[in-house]
Amino acid sequence: MFVPTDMGIIVTILALIGKLTISFAFNTIYIVTAESHPTVIRNSAVAISQTFSRIAAVLAPNIQLLGELYWSPLPYIIYGGFSLLSAILFAFFVPETKNRKLPDTIQEFIHNH
Repeated sequence: MFVPTDMGIIVTILALIGKLTISFAFNTIYIVTAESHPTVIRNSAVAISQTFSRIAAVLAPNIQLLGELYWSPLPYIIYGGFSLLSAILFAFFVPETKNRKLPDTIQEFIHNH
């Protein structure tokens, strides 16, 4: 680990910060997906996003096993890498919806993007 094991309070604080950011990202899926898709497919888009997030939630505990089997920092590198990748993709590819009318049809969606 990158933090010494005898500094338990720091490990706890970092774990809680990680849990906070994961919860934030998980809840952001609903808002961003609902605002960025047209009304006619909004429910399906939210359901697909939720499905992928649930699959990731099922796989996440198994990534811990990689650290036990191969190299202890490996799970942190995987989690951090995916977090960094998703933050970069979010920053560059998710359109701003503030003060904009949400699309009602697929044609409006295509025209606005």
